[in-house]
Amino acid sequence: MNKKYLILGGLALTVLSSFGAQKGYNITSVASKLETGLKAIKNINFTATGVNMKVDVTIKNPTTKALDVSAAGAVTVRTINIYDKHGFLVATANPNLTGISIVPGGTVVLEDVPVSSRYGDIINLVVSGASSDPDDYRVETVIESFGKEFII
Repeated sequence: MNKKYLILGGLALTVLSSFGAQKGYNITSVASKLETGLKAIKNINFTATGVNMKVDVTIKNPTTKALDVSAAGAVTVRTINIYDKHGFLVATANPNLTGISIVPGGTVVLEDVPVSSRYGDIINLVVSGASSDPDDYRVETVIESFGKEFII
């Protein structure tokens, strides 16, 4: 009788791990193709060390697969770097956001992400031609999924 339960338990464990591995593969294949952009820059505040602001960042899923991670922490937005049109780093955020779901072909907006910039980065931005147009900036987002990091 114990042998029967061991075999059933082993089969159940194999099925569950296979399901988890497939889900992990789907998430990483979608995560590597995501696209990010800057939607809005707002609430700019000057401090003693630099500038703090809030931004809205878009993440688009151009694939035919959903990015749906109900497992807590399966996909985490670790870092958001914002670069100007000349490639200079302007601001950085470390939001550590989890639980992101994006339908195939859909877009999600991460609103009011706090970012900070040092005065040296701001001076480079002013010298190279500062702009308040979000289209003049490139967003680089570091996403972690099942221990792998993806830069999108």
